[in-house]
Amino acid sequence: MSRDVYRVAQRLDFFRLMSMYFGGIGHYVGNVLTVFTVYFVCMLMLALALFDEETIGDRKLTPAGGIQMLLGGMGLLNTFPLFATLGVEMGWWASFMEVSGLLLHTKTDTNLKLTQYRRLFRFS
Repeated sequence: MSRDVYRVAQRLDFFRLMSMYFGGIGHYVGNVLTVFTVYFVCMLMLALALFDEETIGDRKLTPAGGIQMLLGGMGLLNTFPLFATLGVEMGWWASFMEVSGLLLHTKTDTNLKLTQYRRLFRFS
């Protein structure tokens, strides 16, 4: 830690210090921890699935039905807030057409579009 940050930290009260931390380096530290946690959970779930060790208690885990897999794969729980926000901003039919178009395109295209929407609605 540099000397100037140390001096500023010594003179701030607790709440302003937390604001400074989470507005600066703490934001990135939190994001890194979140990404590594998600990566670890995904790798653990993949390993359990590959070695057929998925259980709930002492029962083997049975795969969900096709509709549950389809809805989970499309990430609809993450899409509903976007649909609601776009519905208020653009109208419900235009929002439905936009979200439908996002779900039908390639994953890279969808991720870029969702990132643009998040940036637009979070910081405007």
